[in-house]
Amino acid sequence: MGSSTPVVVQGTAVASPYDHNTTTTSQQQRQSSSPAGGTGEKQPTSCRDPIFALLLYANVASIVAVAGIYGTAAFGEAIDDSTSGYNYEGYVYATAILGLVAIVLSGLTLPIMMCIPELLIKVSLVMMLILSGVMMVMSFLSGSIFGGIFGLIFFAIFVCYARAVWSRIPFASVNLLTACTAVKKNIGVILVAYFFVALAFGWTILWSISLMGVWEKVIETETVTGGQGQEI
Repeated sequence: MGSSTPVVVQGTAVASPYDHNTTTTSQQQRQSSSPAGGTGEKQPTSCRDPIFALLLYANVASIVAVAGIYGTAAFGEAIDDSTSGYNYEGYVYATAILGLVAIVLSGLTLPIMMCIPELLIKVSLVMMLILSGVMMVMSFLSGSIFGGIFGLIFFAIFVCYARAVWSRIPFASVNLLTACTAVKKNIGVILVAYFFVALAFGWTILWSISLMGVWEKVIETETVTGGQGQEI
């Protein structure tokens, strides 16, 4: 396939992301119906959610500060029972294993969605019904009436939702397959996705270090307070 040949996705010609000279029929129709120039209107560069942006930056700064003040010593003593009031070895291994599992699953998601998109959508809907039903039954069996009532409400909502969208699953699966095909044609998007998976893994590690530091400080405070109470 030459660089000037459009990519065919589900019977529709889509211009290659690496060739900006070739236009498809739909693109030509949009250009003919658009105003002179056909370039559209450039949107101003601005922050549309300044409050939430400040909250995000404050959250990141707070976690970094807690990890730096309390977490570094606890992380160094995480697997040493003799120097730490609590053994964090299990948490360290669990965090590392979950991060690796997330990376592997992210790599397997695209080929699986390409092979069985319709089955994945159906399984997700069925599992949603099964889990909500199990939650409802377990709540009633454990004696939690309010929990069972809430579980019953959510189960009924999920049943109505599944019934409403079940007939649209073929259309949704075609859209999913089309999107996956477009992603395969532009590998750079996959690299960006892996970057954010690695970033999320690093954020999880940072959270774990902060948690260990804070919990270590709580143990030390309780130990000192308990010792003073016994002396009194």
